[in-house]
Amino acid sequence: MKVLEVDVISFIDDQKEGTILAFRKINEGTDQEYDETYEVFYTSPWGSVGKDNPGMYAIPAPGQKILILQPDESNIWYFLSVIHSGPFKGETSVPKDLYKKRDVPQQFIIRDPVGNELLLSHSYKGNFNYKAELKSRTGKKLSLNDSPKVNQVSLTNEEGDGLKIRGRFSGPAVTFPPAPAARSIELKAKGPVNVISRESNLNVGVIDGKDLNIHNASTGSNCLSASILSDQSSTPAGTLPFLIFPYGNVNVTSDWRDVNITAGMTHKSLNKVIPAAYEIPEIKEHYRGKVMISAHGGVTNFLSQGSVVQLKSDGSVIIKAPKGKVYIQGDTVNIRGDTEVNIESPGNVNIRSGLVTTITGGSSALDPVESLLGVRPLPSELDATIQAYEQGLYEATNSESFIPGPPATPTVSNLMLGPQIASLSSGFVSIEEFRPRTPLEFGSVSIIGMPTSKKASTPPHILNDNEKQITPT
Repeated sequence: MKVLEVDVISFIDDQKEGTILAFRKINEGTDQEYDETYEVFYTSPWGSVGKDNPGMYAIPAPGQKILILQPDESNIWYFLSVIHSGPFKGETSVPKDLYKKRDVPQQFIIRDPVGNELLLSHSYKGNFNYKAELKSRTGKKLSLNDSPKVNQVSLTNEEGDGLKIRGRFSGPAVTFPPAPAARSIELKAKGPVNVISRESNLNVGVIDGKDLNIHNASTGSNCLSASILSDQSSTPAGTLPFLIFPYGNVNVTSDWRDVNITAGMTHKSLNKVIPAAYEIPEIKEHYRGKVMISAHGGVTNFLSQGSVVQLKSDGSVIIKAPKGKVYIQGDTVNIRGDTEVNIESPGNVNIRSGLVTTITGGSSALDPVESLLGVRPLPSELDATIQAYEQGLYEATNSESFIPGPPATPTVSNLMLGPQIASLSSGFVSIEEFRPRTPLEFGSVSIIGMPTSKKASTPPHILNDNEKQITPT
């Protein structure tokens, strides 16, 4: 068997059979020097027969020095191995990383000409660096790391965005910053993170653990410096100045069905099974379902509504507390029914005013105004139409020249007002501070002889359905 040292000239192979063209110099340094060429067939440490050509393939490139051999009684030359170092090389091509920790090689590396790499590391010097790593030429990396201070599986791009899955231990117990929790998963990206299920469910659950938290801590600093041509925003480029890109929101939307928020489902069931336990103060206070919706910030004055919580439905809005109380409180509370307003209680109905209480009914007081404004808009009209009508109604009723129409015959029954006088009419009702007059007597309550209308102190308004800002008319 013959073994020769040769240099690869070419690995171009029109037949795609894995042949290599190599040469060596004969009588080098003499007048009879010439090149002797060899056609070499590729071999590798392992291979198998099959339609997918299983095996290991790494054909040496031109310029590489290799060993070739020729079996006895054969005229065929086979590739044996690549020479990486030797006195003839001048400089070694062995990667320095093999000796990164110590003076003995502690890594196995497979690397192609552009830098794609498979690394198997068992190096140790002070700290362990045990890992299997697959890396692309630009730095994308899949790393299976068993080092005690790392102990994770990570899949990252060249910028470090990606996924990290920690093992059963996560390093020293006391570090700064604190070490990641054992068996935790971390997904990070500078750009958007999209989780999509194309044909099934998307489930996020916590089983016998702690909280499920959704938190947006964005201050807008990255939005302010973003280019209006950036693809980081869903806003089409050029439609908004970059200074007012939206930021900091938490959005929950269902295109086709319901959005359900339920709190305390387990306590609802346990309260029926062991009601006595839920009378204990600590349990009654802390172990109950609560849904808290809050909006903070903004300036509330005659120009701005400030923070807003809006509930809107194309159908009904239902608020129920069968065994509790319903509270509605605000600086100004407006209730409007476009068809009717019903207030009913099997017990008492209490209405109390610190200053003036005015109740207006029927059409006599509105007819002069409606004749000027036209027909009242339907509930389904656009908000702008309703607002225009309401503004006109306010301006007309607030005018000095406005004189209401004559009221119908006053009627009343069981109205308790303390120091105030009540005037009720089917045309309109006015409840004002007492002024000495000659009252009419109806039943047990004093009625003012000629009711008068009271001008509105503030214009009526409805809220616009606007994502950015809701302002009064």
